Amino acid sequence: MSEVCLYQKIESDIEGLISSGKISPGEKIPSVSDIRKKYSVSHITALRVLQELSDSGHVEFVKGKGYFARASGKTKNNPALKGMIACILRPSWKTNPNDNFFNDINQAVQNEAMKHKFNLYQPCCNIELLEKIPDEKALDSIKETCIRASNDVDGFLLDERIPDNLLRILSKEIGKPLVLVGRKSGLDIDSVAPDNENGSAKAAELCIKMGYRFFIVCRNQLSNSNNIERTEAFFNALANNGISENMVTSIDFNVLPYEDTFAKIKKIMKHGVKTLIFSPNDSFARAVADLFVEEGTKFGIETGIMGFEGLGCSKIKKPFITTVDVKPELIGTTAVGILAGRINGTNFSRPGCHVVESEIQLGDTI
Repeated sequence: MSEVCLYQKIESDIEGLISSGKISPGEKIPSVSDIRKKYSVSHITALRVLQELSDSGHVEFVKGKGYFARASGKTKNNPALKGMIACILRPSWKTNPNDNFFNDINQAVQNEAMKHKFNLYQPCCNIELLEKIPDEKALDSIKETCIRASNDVDGFLLDERIPDNLLRILSKEIGKPLVLVGRKSGLDIDSVAPDNENGSAKAAELCIKMGYRFFIVCRNQLSNSNNIERTEAFFNALANNGISENMVTSIDFNVLPYEDTFAKIKKIMKHGVKTLIFSPNDSFARAVADLFVEEGTKFGIETGIMGFEGLGCSKIKKPFITTVDVKPELIGTTAVGILAGRINGTNFSRPGCHVVESEIQLGDTI
């Protein structure tokens, strides 16, 4: 085989490894030495292959480190960038002092997209995401919209309510970078999620230090992956800090009216033992705190409440709820930054979950 034909074969082989996913975005490709050894070609020919792949945008040269595969669908000299991101996120709703969590994410997404010189495409199918669990018809609409938009946008921001089975299809069919916003995924894709595990661990450790010895962990029966992670991490943190199983119990909420669930909590509590009630979200923590206040309870003596999320309802009135603030603005900003890096070919790390660090927001309830 001539040197020219062999050169073309090497280039085609490496392109095939990248396009098939055998070499992932951000992963090192064969070096000059590797190519020379495998194909028995000169140093000049091997180097030419790498330079051509770099010029075509299939790989990126990083000084002092070598050549790395680029993110799928994005090339260095690609003239077809649209300057547009498809924002498949639930739409903002009327300002609500109790819960502006996703409004905060949306605002941060808009501001950060403008900083990166991207316009946002927000299709009408987004209205389907206002439902907690989009049905099959709604998910089909979202799928069709994403596929249609794939030729007109440079990347996608996708709502946490889009399930992994649809994300798997979209990641194969749209051919553009995507970032899941608001939760972790079981897929090998970029996502941005709250710091549920560390947040729960910090919350448990703080409560133990403050003398709580009996713990009621509330499980949300309108559950999502974030709620599950928070409650499981809280259980684990208690065990890791020496709290015995007989001093920890759980109760379901969002099954009965809050007043009925509150009555069950009162029956479970141990008289004379400092008790902490943990909720994986602030709305239930707020409701329980208000019911305790009606009975004249003073928090921090025998009873405490810990929430999670840092919603407006935690501090809209006294007593302020002690909670774990998951920083929704930073979730939105981080998601756009990751996607922009993929689009512009400056982010070569392997796809994965980017966790936004949470922090305890001290209130009046512990």
